Amino acid sequence: MTTHSPYIVNYLSIAIEGKSLKNKIDASGKTNELLHKMHEIIPAKSLISAEDVAIYQLNEMDGSISRLPTYEGIPADNNYLNMVLREGNQIFDSLLEIEEEI
Repeated sequence: MTTHSPYIVNYLSIAIEGKSLKNKIDASGKTNELLHKMHEIIPAKSLISAEDVAIYQLNEMDGSISRLPTYEGIPADNNYLNMVLREGNQIFDSLLEIEEEI
């Protein structure tokens, strides 16, 4: 998929974190109490494995293309696209709050 939308990149990050969190919930034995809570934030069908995603950005100044760095499979926040999206970050924070309950 090719996009110029920072929203797509941000929501890919959320989908990747959601998949990672689902795996942690499954392993925790707290599936009944936490999985429903997580799916209220992000639908199960939206979860994506980090291994299935590679995100690149174009540097308009010199024309170079580089893969965005990741942290635990999630695109790093220190890129142009992620710096302008607050709503996505709030959703991501909600997923991390659920993870703390594990």
